[in-house]
Amino acid sequence: MNLLRFLFSKVFLRHLGIAIGIALILLLLAYKGLAIYTRHGNNYIVPEYMGITLNDIKLYNLARDFEFVVLDSVYDNNLEPGTIVMQDPLPNSLVKKNRKIYFTIVASLPECVSMPDLVDLTYRQALSTLETYGLGIGKIDYKPDIAKNAVLKQNFEGEEILPGTQIIKGSTIDLVLGQGLGSTKIPIPLLLGLTQEEAHQLIRDHLLNIGANIIEDEDETDPDQRVYRQHPAYSPETYINPGQQIDLWYCSAKTFNFDSLLNINKPDTLFFEDNFDFEQNF
Repeated sequence: MNLLRFLFSKVFLRHLGIAIGIALILLLLAYKGLAIYTRHGNNYIVPEYMGITLNDIKLYNLARDFEFVVLDSVYDNNLEPGTIVMQDPLPNSLVKKNRKIYFTIVASLPECVSMPDLVDLTYRQALSTLETYGLGIGKIDYKPDIAKNAVLKQNFEGEEILPGTQIIKGSTIDLVLGQGLGSTKIPIPLLLGLTQEEAHQLIRDHLLNIGANIIEDEDETDPDQRVYRQHPAYSPETYINPGQQIDLWYCSAKTFNFDSLLNINKPDTLFFEDNFDFEQNF
């Protein structure tokens, strides 16, 4: 009974009210302080830095509200070293003052890799290794040798390149392969209707070389350019030597009926299955 009387007494209620008031004031002060510390409502628009250099940022005093961190670099000989090609956050993003902006810039020197040792590897293994090192396959030549389709020599720009040599990433390596004891020939792949990238990949898969690439439309940048003619022409009954070149002609799918062309040249899949096995031969 005495406890209930105390809880409802003026003294207790007065102190309770004071405690609640102090708590509310402290919460309000904490909220205001946090807002000031985080600059609540004080946002800045991130400018577009892509296309300019780090020197431009210093020259035109574009760094006053942010901090900059170079996160990565790429090589492009068409752009000035130091040019910004990517930024995070993106342009027009709302951020706080002194926010870190992460850049990818153009490197002064191209990235190099160590040339792998491809000699004695099979063609397929060599392709996989080159891809792992960021290198490409160039011309394929054949030389009489018992080691069929094994790499006998690796060349770069007409000269033999030794394992461990530093080479620009993205370079293409020419290979000399063993011809084997027999005179193996391979079917001509059907390249009609393919993009340049698709056609080049299929040519390499067939151990052939890429010849001329002729784009006959006025707009050579049209992404719909596809192969409408090839030489040697596709024929399911014609075989050619490994390493032979195939020339390609392109035109736009917007103006050429590729469906009709492919119907005329539709491959006989049974012929291929019964007469040639790439896995067995290569």
